[in-house]
Order: sequence, then C-alpha cells, then structure tokens
Amino acid sequence: MINKINSITNRKIIDNFNDIEAVINYVRDNQRPEYKYIEKARSFGKGTDEYDTLKRNKIPCAIINFEHDKYVKRSTLLKPTGYLYLDIDDECDLDFDLNYVHAYWRSLSNNGFSVVLKVKGLNDNHLKESYRYVGDLLDVGYDKAAISKDRVTVLSYDPNAYFNNDSIVIDLSSIECTQHSNKKSFYLGYDCDGDKIRFDNREEVMIEKGVVLNYNEDGLFDLGKNNKLEFSEVKTPFKPIHKGRREKVMSSIAHQLITLNKSYPKSRLFALINAINKDKMIPPLDINEINSIVNKKYRNRHNLTPLINASRRFFYNPEYSLNATQKRRLTIKKINRDRTEMSKMKITKTLTNWDYKKHGKITIKGVASISKMNRKTVQKYYSELIEKLNISKTKPIQCK
Repeated sequence: MINKINSITNRKIIDNFNDIEAVINYVRDNQRPEYKYIEKARSFGKGTDEYDTLKRNKIPCAIINFEHDKYVKRSTLLKPTGYLYLDIDDECDLDFDLNYVHAYWRSLSNNGFSVVLKVKGLNDNHLKESYRYVGDLLDVGYDKAAISKDRVTVLSYDPNAYFNNDSIVIDLSSIECTQHSNKKSFYLGYDCDGDKIRFDNREEVMIEKGVVLNYNEDGLFDLGKNNKLEFSEVKTPFKPIHKGRREKVMSSIAHQLITLNKSYPKSRLFALINAINKDKMIPPLDINEINSIVNKKYRNRHNLTPLINASRRFFYNPEYSLNATQKRRLTIKKINRDRTEMSKMKITKTLTNWDYKKHGKITIKGVASISKMNRKTVQKYYSELIEKLNISKTKPIQCK
C-alpha cells in the first residue's frame, strides 16, 4: 500500500494506492484536478518562485518507501512497502538496466525521473547503505539529499510513464549482515597468547574442498551461482536484541564460538561472549545465565559441530586492496554479465526452435511471450541474435 498526501506541505494521509501500477495510472491521467497546476509549474520552470510554490502546495505526493500512520513524519513510520524510490536529476534518458526498474515517470521539472524499484528487506535504520548498494548495482547517480524515512514523491504528469510488472526484486536484507562482521575488534580477548580466535572456518573448508583461488585481471574469483562455498560463521547481531529472543541468540553465538575454538580457554571465551551480551542484549542477560550457556556448550564441545550458516561465491585478491565499493562493483559487473549471457541463451533457444506454423512470423513480442522474458530485454538482443543465427523472421520458402 502506498500512502498519498495532498502536498509536500500538507502531509496528512488522504488516500492510498494499492500498488505502484495504480500510481502509474494516476500519473498518466490528465483529468486530475491538479493537472492544471503541473502544467503551470512547468511553464514557469524549475528554480522560479512560482514553480516552487506550486510544487510545495498544490500537487499531491506518494510515499514510496514506507507506510505511515495517518500522517507522514519519521515517528509515524509503520513498515516498508516493498518498493524503493530513486530521484534522478538532470537526465534526458535512463541509461541503466531496465530489468531492475519497476516504474518510472518524468519529474515535475521534466529534467529528470522518479524511479521505483521492487525490493525486499529494506531497513529504515540503513537507508543510506541500501541506496549506496542500489546505486552501485545499477551504476546510476541519484539525489543523495532525497533519502529520508519520510521522503515524499511528487506525482507529476507523464502520459508515457513506464511500468514493468516483471522487474527484478533487489534483495537488501543482507546489507545489515555484511556490516556487523567489521565490528569484531570491539569485543574482548579475540587474541590470546598469539593464538587468534576464529570467527569462521572458511579457510579450513576451502582447503578441505580443494578450492584454488584463480583471480581474474580485476582481482575477482567467482565460484559460480550454484557452487558457493558453505561454511560456519559467528554472526553477532547488528541491532540490539530485546527480551524474548536474547537466550536463543546468545546460545547460537556461544555455540559457534566454542565449536570453532574448542581448544581455546573457557575463561576467555566466557569474557568474549559476555561482552557481546552486554553490548547487544537489552537488557543484558544475567551473568549466571551466560555462565550456564557457556558451561553447557563448553562441556559438550567435542561432541558438537559448528552450524553451517554462511556461504560465499565471490573472493577478492588481497593484493589489490579493494575497498567495499570496488568489490561491489566487480560483483555486480560479473552478475550482470552472467545475466546477459543467460538472457541471450534463452532468446537463442526460442529463435532456433521457432514454430512458424504455430506462431507465425518471428517478432519481439512473440519471442518475449514464448520465452517468458521481459520485452525490453528481448528487444535489447533481438537484432544481434537474429543476424548472428542467420534466422529468417518469416517462414523460409521450401524448395520443391
């Protein structure tokens, strides 16, 4: 559900759209009461006082990222909508992969776009990180000032507003998990007499499975989508854990730490586990509860094995000293290349197996329908593959 308000300056929720398709239908409608204000604002031009006054007071807005309760402000946020809004300024065309784009329309200024993506796992505590991830994924510049929990989107008019019901859903749920691992150094005693405590067994599993890291010229090694390395890892929560889940979470952390470090002194493991307890549990579990968890796990450690709870597909050459952004770009580049090859394979299969008697002339629309692919994706590679495969769009004439 997408909340709707009267204007930027009047944020009381007056209505709701069921989904983004309903928003697009609204944006395409020139019979809306505020249509005259949109045209008037565009005639004045962005940057004029008249334009700003009309934009702020006369044109309805949608709230794309989050649902709110009765009024739109940070404290009224209820839950994510399943969509993410990008404000792209000063662009005549959208020069990135439209397979990811759920919808877009011309902005009020006519010099940019309002872009909507389908997402899952959006977290209001990590908006900037989510936007940074999406920006890297699409390799697109966006207005970084247009990021907030109560951000509203002006519903301008665009008869050619784009909608793609089959857009790729971008998973943002792992962003939190990729961040917590950088905070390990906060905790006590993860080095003891030169014997470093393990937070995962990745290297051991790689040796066991005979994985050899052959990095490419960019410093990337890809095990493949269906051949990820599965291993065990200590996962400390990023956000505080409240009553009801504390015992389960602390027991899981203790299990992983102890089973990955069976020869490590119990006193040092206890200190580390209790430090995590004090930092992440609200309120912290009683010292006796932590002691009970650690004693039970430590006593049975030789009969326990760490849980396989992590996987990794991509590896980066440490000699390249790549930062997080550079690593993401390399990963996205490889994934997009794989997706392109997969798309071409599906189109090629459809073309080479084309049944002229059943389907008639080969067309972009027909290929998209039979292959169950997005029409824009088919259009992107259609001519190239028709020429490469030397296939006739119409049924070849049979020689008698």
